[in-house]
This record gives sequence, C-alpha cells and structure tokens, in this order.
Amino acid sequence: MSNGRNFVEAEILEQGVKRVLIKFPGGMRPPQQALVGPGSTTQDLLNHLGLSRDYALSAGTGDTTFGLSEIIYPLISDGDLLFATSRVDAGS
Repeated sequence: MSNGRNFVEAEILEQGVKRVLIKFPGGMRPPQQALVGPGSTTQDLLNHLGLSRDYALSAGTGDTTFGLSEIIYPLISDGDLLFATSRVDAGS
C-alpha cells in the first residue's frame, strides 16, 4: 500500500501542489497538513481548515502574516510550517 501512496504523492507534487503543515495556538488542535495549489488564497486555506476570518496565517512572525485575499502559493515552499493565530485588532 505504501508504494501506491508514494506514487500518488509524487503525482500531486508533479502537478505543482505544495504541502504545508499548519500549527495552531495553544494546542487548540493538533498540527494539520494541507495541500496548496496554484491560485490558492489565505482565505481558501482557512476555509479548508474550518477556520473563520477571525484567524490569520503566518510563517511565524508578525511581518510574515498573509492577507486574507493574498495568493499564498508563490510565497510558500513545499514543506513549509505555517501558523494559524487569532486576529487581533488594535484599539483606537
């Protein structure tokens, strides 16, 4: 069975799909692997993860937070680690 799985994974990667691992704050749920295809936005990935617009995705630091409508495919590499965190709005 593992040979078939490896074949499928290789075929997916040949099609340009990237795999990422998403970690969640405070262990609210276990890390989750997701596939990101060309044209995928941050919102697409959040929807796939079952998260609302109240969450943000980043590569780990505040200056690497992706915009909701940003196409993230060209900004990530296969195997990247991303972080899902609650959005915080600064008060006025």
